[in-house]
Amino acid sequence: MATLIGVVSQVVGEVFAVASDGSRRPISEGDRVYAGEQLVTGASGAVAIVMTNGQQLTLGRDSSMTLDAQMLASSPTSQAPTADAPPPVPSDSDLTDVEQLQAAIEAGVDPTLEGEATAAGPGAGGGAGGAGGGHSFVLLGEVGGALDPVIGFPTEGLSTGPEFPDAEPIVDPDIPLPAGPEGFPSGGEASNAVDEEGLPGGIAGGPNDLAGEDTVVIGTLGYSFGPNGIGSFAWSSEGLAALGISSQGVSLTYSVSADGLTLSAFAGDTLVFTLQLTDLAAGTYEFSLFAPLDHAAPEPGGSDENDLFFLFGYSITDGAGNTAAGSLTLGVDDDTPELQGVPGERPSVGGLVHEDALDNGNAEGGQTLTLSGGPGTLDALVNFGADGRGSFSLSGSAEALDSLIALGLTSGGVALAYSVSADGTTLIATAGGNPVFTLVVNPDGSYLFTLQGPLDHPEADGIDAETLGDNSLALDFSGLLVATDGDGDPLN
Repeated sequence: MATLIGVVSQVVGEVFAVASDGSRRPISEGDRVYAGEQLVTGASGAVAIVMTNGQQLTLGRDSSMTLDAQMLASSPTSQAPTADAPPPVPSDSDLTDVEQLQAAIEAGVDPTLEGEATAAGPGAGGGAGGAGGGHSFVLLGEVGGALDPVIGFPTEGLSTGPEFPDAEPIVDPDIPLPAGPEGFPSGGEASNAVDEEGLPGGIAGGPNDLAGEDTVVIGTLGYSFGPNGIGSFAWSSEGLAALGISSQGVSLTYSVSADGLTLSAFAGDTLVFTLQLTDLAAGTYEFSLFAPLDHAAPEPGGSDENDLFFLFGYSITDGAGNTAAGSLTLGVDDDTPELQGVPGERPSVGGLVHEDALDNGNAEGGQTLTLSGGPGTLDALVNFGADGRGSFSLSGSAEALDSLIALGLTSGGVALAYSVSADGTTLIATAGGNPVFTLVVNPDGSYLFTLQGPLDHPEADGIDAETLGDNSLALDFSGLLVATDGDGDPLN
């Protein structure tokens, strides 16, 4: 336990006791002070302490003193006064004339009335001193006076605003204040697009085509780390699988690199695209498309380079650990098939059948009622584009059948009627209910034409080598043939 040095008997102004750990406490009359503490007085402070050895310790203004047990060594005994006991009064033998006068003043005695008269006589204090010399003193008291300083320029109050504004609220420094919005990071919302036409085999242009053929795009995400500085970034694959997007019929799977900066999509073992943050501070990204995606098929009978969209989410963390979220919307424009060649020079698939091979015909060697092509034969007619080969079929739409009716074909003077099977593989031509021919087109690009009855040729001159008209009257089935690319885009 620390040694008691004494009890404070009088305090003027501000006086503090500073402990060894640096803590300060203001002291007042009756407080105890201990060894190891340091007394510190202010610019107008003073203190008197009655020590336990009976001596009095005084300390004037703007001073400091460290208390220790050696101050009590001059006393044979050390007695700690109680907090409520009044300080011991020093004896007359311990006081000098000045101390006696100070003690009298503290006791309320007026020295001009009770003290021994000076040579100048009683009541002479405060003057310039009597002719015979002597001493005088001034007893000061609070009079409530005021001082108007003159410093060389106006010191009047402000011309506008109250001189006594409302007091500002007291803020506890230990309670952290919430930072404003500018103190946190913020995410961005960016968008961009690529076009499958830039992939190997892609076809520039098409209905509702996106301008350009870019498969790699670069942009900025528009986020900000805020005043706390750069932290970290991470892509998120959340919600991507639910989009149900595939490539060549295989559903995509997604993964994010360990550092969070790269998101990759695969269709089986095939890398379909990557999305990479290339500059953390600037928020720059790069999207690269490596394989086609399966877009939704257009409306029946239509052809459209429709788009599909990815919504990529990400999060950023600033230097203080605060987080924010953002997103990138990225569209992928479809690629659609087209006919091979240019108008007037397009390739064709066809051949010749002979009515002589019918039951009542005059068949000759090599004449046949059928014409066929194996798988992939019809591929020569179509450029499938970036989505790759799909399938072939026949259209049973009224518009497609009208293209045959427009040929004006008859059998025995009866106009032909046409129908297409529900699965789109077989065309049947009849005349008055009698079969005339069939055309079968398989998804793999193979076909088979079979003549079952005679057709009325445009001339009846008996020339056996006649074909059914010239190019304008030939059996042209191109109006019925439908080619579909790898993700369902049709070409009629």
